Amino acid sequence: MRLRPKAANVRHVTQILVIEDDRAIGDLLREVLGDEGYELLFVERLEHAAPDAAPDLVIADLAGLHGYESGLARALVCRVQERYPETPIIVCTAYAQAMEESDRLGAAAVLCKPFTIDALVQTVDRLAAR
Repeated sequence: MRLRPKAANVRHVTQILVIEDDRAIGDLLREVLGDEGYELLFVERLEHAAPDAAPDLVIADLAGLHGYESGLARALVCRVQERYPETPIIVCTAYAQAMEESDRLGAAAVLCKPFTIDALVQTVDRLAAR
């Protein structure tokens, strides 16, 4: 017979919703963050996330933009914030302009592709600890 662990011994596993349409980036996130003990849910678009999903953190690519436009990038972040209002958002993007206006973007952090593994893990660890 297996005994359930006492509540004090149960460790919360941080669940991360990853909105990414690039399979190689998704595989990298799966390997690195999975090894760090995070539970990852992958979707190509926000609309594909399960209605009952309640992630602790969101990593979102600025998918669907053809060239960087500040207003469109902000609109994408706002859609994620509307769905998960108390959840920190990390934007991962190849658009360097997003770094220059990260405050206006509304995300908790912006990682510019290509990013280092250390930068990814440190950013996720910092925001997951909130």
